[in-house]
Amino acid sequence: MEQPPAPKSKLKKLSEDSLTKQPEEVFDVLEKLGEGSYGSVFKAIHKESGQVVAIKQVPVESDLQEIIKEISIMQQCDSPYVVKYYGSYFKNTDLWIVMEYCGAGSVSDIIRLRNKTAIFMIPTNPPPTFRKPELWSDDFTDFVKKCLVKNPEQRATATQLLQHPFIKNAKPVSILRDLITEAMEIKAKRHEEQQRELEEEEENSDEDELDSHTMVKTSVESVGTMRA
Repeated sequence: MEQPPAPKSKLKKLSEDSLTKQPEEVFDVLEKLGEGSYGSVFKAIHKESGQVVAIKQVPVESDLQEIIKEISIMQQCDSPYVVKYYGSYFKNTDLWIVMEYCGAGSVSDIIRLRNKTAIFMIPTNPPPTFRKPELWSDDFTDFVKKCLVKNPEQRATATQLLQHPFIKNAKPVSILRDLITEAMEIKAKRHEEQQRELEEEEENSDEDELDSHTMVKTSVESVGTMRA
């Protein structure tokens, strides 16, 4: 398919006059791009400006409340990082939503390219579990299990979790502070030992080099004496 010509001007928003016309009078529909969340998405050209746009055709019997909410959000957004909304039409039994055309394709396709499978596994797979639960206390495993309940209506609230035995029976913060202090002291001690070892290695290396020079010098002197 031939590439569309360069746009004559940048489309910012459909004019009132354009919105009173039939969409076919305002746009040339080029091809179907795919299926969106509520309907089909088409690539089209705005005849007046020559700009390529995307048109989502949504059947009226779809969840209009969600569609209206989506349009309302898009109308309020004015950012280069958010798909721009240009206007809407009613055509027969479909709502045509005219949006900015994003030539790189679907975000989900780009995510799959990076192989971020966890993003897709989280909503479809069961909640993760411990590989070796015996290494952890019963209170801790139960607390994590309650946090990972998928259904928000069944999941424990923050207030309920604060009353969980794992939180209620937790040791005072001072213990953790002491552990951190101890760990920092151990780390500092190890650093000092490593520095000392490096200095000793450098000293030994200098001594070996000095011994080597001494041996060579003695050898040369001996040869000179023998020749004399």
